[in-house]
Amino acid sequence: MNIGIIETHYHSEFIHTLVQIFKKEHIEVSTTRKVYKELDEKSKNVDFYFTHGNQKVKDFIADIPIQKYDLLFINTIQPSMIDLPNWKNFNPKCKSILTLHNLNAWNNHKFHLRKNIVHSLDSYVASFKTKDVLKKFQYINVVYPVMTDLALKYFGATHKILNIPYAFAQEDVITDKKETIDFVIPGTVSKTRRNYEPVINAFNKLSKEHNNIRLILLGANKDNLEFETLVGEEEKIVTFDKRISTVEYNEYLRNADFIIIPNFFLTHSVNTTNEFYGFSKSPSINEVIKWRKPLIIPEHIPVDCHLKTSSMKYENANELYFWMERVVTKKCLRDVIKKNALKNTKVFTLKNIRKRVYKELEIKNVK
Repeated sequence: MNIGIIETHYHSEFIHTLVQIFKKEHIEVSTTRKVYKELDEKSKNVDFYFTHGNQKVKDFIADIPIQKYDLLFINTIQPSMIDLPNWKNFNPKCKSILTLHNLNAWNNHKFHLRKNIVHSLDSYVASFKTKDVLKKFQYINVVYPVMTDLALKYFGATHKILNIPYAFAQEDVITDKKETIDFVIPGTVSKTRRNYEPVINAFNKLSKEHNNIRLILLGANKDNLEFETLVGEEEKIVTFDKRISTVEYNEYLRNADFIIIPNFFLTHSVNTTNEFYGFSKSPSINEVIKWRKPLIIPEHIPVDCHLKTSSMKYENANELYFWMERVVTKKCLRDVIKKNALKNTKVFTLKNIRKRVYKELEIKNVK
């Protein structure tokens, strides 16, 4: 079976997931060299088509030999007039799957005024073009299981809905021996997407009582946020001035004890429509799944049913401190939650994802 994967933006991790799911098939990936550079080495042994020079995205898409594929994945189309016109003449004849990362933006037809009026107008005009693009696909995929409900509500009458997660659970997640208990917040430091205040407050309180803990903000501090810490506690809060290498990033996550996802409830990015983490937009718990770690997350973000016994939810800094203090002081509880995380993510192993996806796509001979 011939499979095509197209990614013109940045989701290299999802390319890796798809390549590993279908690795026994013949795969061709059309993407940029920048995305290729970020791709896991294990997924670079398939065929690649690259944009070249100053080639326009529209022309690059037009040059992709989509007629040769039996199955075609489009991983990112931004609901903006900068990107949507590039897909106007794209008409796949095979079974085709579009992954949506912002469900409300693709279903919205209202004007949302933001500070950037050009951005607001662009999103409004784009909202009337999304249907034309959606018609080109048979399947809509979402990367977070909980998003399936809203995807069915919005698109279930016209499309089949899939859930292929952004990342799959690793088999080798053995943590190195270390003296500290590490709480890690993955991703670029962003004051618009993540609420760091309750985390810092809870951690600083805990720091007064324990020396063997660290809080690691695992991403470039692009917003130049300053985190108030106790005197002498700077080394306990680890931040980075620039983006760290993928190898180092993965090492921090593999050795994490707990992953914190302190996202706000609302956000908007490319499109001005409000997105709700966990409902219409993934709360970025792919690192929790990939590295099979316990999750600490705000109460307002829904957690997939498979992860509930390895997740701790909080409404404020006091509740967050309660959970952090318990797992730091009670080793038996810490060990139980970690074992639950390993067990709970078994459904997200490559073997189990592959079996389910082949069945949902009605592909025979799972390998």
